Amino acid sequence: MKKNYLAIHFVCSYSLLLVFLLGSFHAVAATEDPLQQLVNAKPAKTLKFSATFQGRGDGVHTCPVTGEKVTTKSLKADYFGRTVYFCCHGCLKAAKRNPEKFVKATMAEQQSTVKTYVAKAAQAPDGAEFCDE
Repeated sequence: MKKNYLAIHFVCSYSLLLVFLLGSFHAVAATEDPLQQLVNAKPAKTLKFSATFQGRGDGVHTCPVTGEKVTTKSLKADYFGRTVYFCCHGCLKAAKRNPEKFVKATMAEQQSTVKTYVAKAAQAPDGAEFCDE
């Protein structure tokens, strides 16, 4: 009789534990499914930089890639018939790969677009992904 009681107690305890664990797992799996999180993801509050134009400086006094102050005139390239200056080699390489992302055809257009674009950003843009200084 004592064996039967222990067996029944074990089966009931194990069943309750199993039900509790499966219920907890189901609740966690339902709320933390990575695919579902991606589908239900809310957009970021900060302005993402455009895939077409990401310029942050004028190319004369500030680097067109990061917006950092240009300290040397040795890092330069010619785009659209004008000389554009960069703060470091990383920024120069980024602009050489895809100049239309960082440089506009005229200085006035560059300054206007950068001013408007950066003003819309919720926080100051970070150019650390390009800058190797």
